[in-house]
Amino acid sequence: MAKRLEFKPAPKALNQSEGARERNEQRLREAPLQHSDALLSLYQLLQQMHDSGTLDLLRGGLFAGGKLAEEVSAALVQPETIRGLRNLILLGKSMAGIDPDMLERVVKSLPQPQEQKQMTDDKPPSVLGLLRRMFSSDSRRGLGIALGAAAALGQATRPQPKE
Repeated sequence: MAKRLEFKPAPKALNQSEGARERNEQRLREAPLQHSDALLSLYQLLQQMHDSGTLDLLRGGLFAGGKLAEEVSAALVQPETIRGLRNLILLGKSMAGIDPDMLERVVKSLPQPQEQKQMTDDKPPSVLGLLRRMFSSDSRRGLGIALGAAAALGQATRPQPKE
């Protein structure tokens, strides 16, 4: 059986000695001068939060209090939310396995918007031009990766035997 714990709250600091109260008042008077840089930075942060509407959002969240927590918790237990969060975690794990330097090279090598527009405005490439391009070492390397991904996708979507 559980043991009862005795709890005695600490005495309130209202009965401070006169000397302690004066020291605290003196420290409060000196604080704005000693921490002026920090206070100015805090005021700037408050102004930015006000300008962006973040303060209003926080005030609304505090005002809504329990109702907001109820709505969020009700949304979090929905099956589609759970699936979405699981998918997001899986995507994050798979993205963590990609070398950022390689991904940067891939992204930089993709056609830029100006080049994409030019590609659609130009005459389409000939079949011979496409074949020549397809047999380049870079195209074969890219096709190998794409075919590997397609094979993995096909394997993952294969019907599972019923147990």
